Amino acid sequence: MRKRGLLWAVAVGFLAACSEAAPEEEVLFADVTDERGVVKLSEVLSSHALVPLETTEESLVGEVMKIVKENGMYYLACDWKNILMFDGDGKYRGQIDRVGAGPGEYRHVVDFDVQGERIAVLDADKVYFYTLEGSFLRRVDLPFLGTNLKLLPEGKMLLCTSREDKAIAVVDSTGGEVARYLDFTEPIALRKLQAFIPYDGRIFFQNGAYTADLWWYADGKEGTARLLDDENAIGTRQEQQWVAQEGFEYPQNHTEALKVNGLTACATQMAFAALAGDRAWLYVLDFPSGRAVRYGLLPGMEGGLEDDITYLDPAVSLGMMTIGASQDGFVSLVQPYLLAEALENHRSRENEPAYAAAKELLARVGDPQQANPILFEFRFK
Repeated sequence: MRKRGLLWAVAVGFLAACSEAAPEEEVLFADVTDERGVVKLSEVLSSHALVPLETTEESLVGEVMKIVKENGMYYLACDWKNILMFDGDGKYRGQIDRVGAGPGEYRHVVDFDVQGERIAVLDADKVYFYTLEGSFLRRVDLPFLGTNLKLLPEGKMLLCTSREDKAIAVVDSTGGEVARYLDFTEPIALRKLQAFIPYDGRIFFQNGAYTADLWWYADGKEGTARLLDDENAIGTRQEQQWVAQEGFEYPQNHTEALKVNGLTACATQMAFAALAGDRAWLYVLDFPSGRAVRYGLLPGMEGGLEDDITYLDPAVSLGMMTIGASQDGFVSLVQPYLLAEALENHRSRENEPAYAAAKELLARVGDPQQANPILFEFRFK
C-alpha cells in the first residue's frame, strides 16, 4: 500500500508541475466594459483632426488600399499602382508611381511600409526601396511570393508569404531568409490590407480570416495571444474546420459567431471591429490604463456611438481606420460627398460648433463630388 501511495503522490506531483508549467493564454482585451445608452464620439475621444487632402490633377486619390503616417507625413497606396504623399496639413508633396518593367519599376503595389528615411514597396517576390522624395535606391529579390510587408530594425523585413508551408518569414537586407514562423492555413490566404500591427513592443498578426487568435513577433521571439475571452469569438481551429467544410462563405452560416473584421493600433491603443448577425461593435483597448471598452457601431444598438463630429454613421466615418497605420493615433478616411450628405441630413443641428466646423471644412475642399478624401485622425481617452 505504501508503494501504491507513493506512486500516486508522485503522479499527482508530476501533473501539478505540468499544470504550473503551462502558461495561461494571454488575453489582450481581458475585461471589456460595454457602454450604455448613446455615446457621443466627441466625448470619448481625447483628440481628433480632420485633414482634407489637397486636390490637384497630379494628386487625385483613387481606391485607397492602405494609409501610413510616418515623419509627420501621410502616405496613401492607391489603385495598386502608386503611393501619394501629403504633409500633416494635407498638402500634396509628391508620389511614387513607377509601374513598368525597367530599373526601379514595379508591376503592382502589393503592400508598402515607411521607416525612417526609406519607403519600401512590395511587388510579389521583390521589394523596391525609395527615398522619402521618391528616388529609387535598390531592389531586393525574395525567395517566395509575399503578400504583406513590415520593415524591421537592422534592415530586416517581416513578410506574409503566399501559400508556403509557413505563413510568416523574416528576411535580411539582401532577401536571405532568417527564420520562418506559423503554419500556413487557407484562412490566412484571405489577405488583409494591413496585416502586421505594431503594438506594445510586438508586431501582431491575426491568425486567420475572422479569428480572435493572434500570433506575435518581437526581435526573434514569437508567441500567441487572444484578443478577448468570448465564447462566441472564432478560434483558429474552428475557422479552419468551417472553411474546409463550407468554404469562405461560412460566416453566412454562423451568424452568431463573433467575427473579427479588422485590427489596428497606435502607440498606446489597439482597436478592432467585430460582427455578429446584424450587430457590429468597435473594441478599444488603452494600454497604459488596461481599460477595454466596446461601442456599438450601428443605429439602435446599446452603447452605440453617435458621430457628432462628421455626422456620418460611425461605421462609415470610423470604418476605414483598419487600413490606417500611425503611432500618433488612428487614421480613417471620409469622402467629401458623404460628409455633404450627412450635413444636409442633419441640418437641424447646424447651430452646433462641430457642424459649423465641418461645413466650413467642406467649403474649403471645393466640389465634394470631385475632391480628394478627408483624413480623420483621432485617439480615444
